[in-house]
Amino acid sequence: MKNLSNSEKAVLEVICELKEPVTARELQRIFEERGTDWKIQTVSTLLTRLEDKGAIRSEKIKHVKYYSPKFNTLEITGIEAKRFIKDVFGGSLSNFFVALTDGAISDEKAKELELWIKEQQEDN
Repeated sequence: MKNLSNSEKAVLEVICELKEPVTARELQRIFEERGTDWKIQTVSTLLTRLEDKGAIRSEKIKHVKYYSPKFNTLEITGIEAKRFIKDVFGGSLSNFFVALTDGAISDEKAKELELWIKEQQEDN
């Protein structure tokens, strides 16, 4: 899944909340109720981008497209977190832990923690 804009994330969050496929018109109505006055073309563009980026899927039923997420909210959060660590910390969990603790954890301890996490992932 490629980087998402804030608007794309907002649409994806609503699609995940709904737990059932939704149309562009339904999404437009939901956003209008929440105070975001997007035109149908804006919603459709965001849906197309989300589909192109691999975040959602669509199914056409009687000439109407229904959209649903490819991932659940927890999976999306994990993807975003991994991307953040990769982009900001060069993929280094140990650098992330050092930054997260304001240096209260040594590089050595952070590397030990990173190794432990990797071992736990391999065991599961």
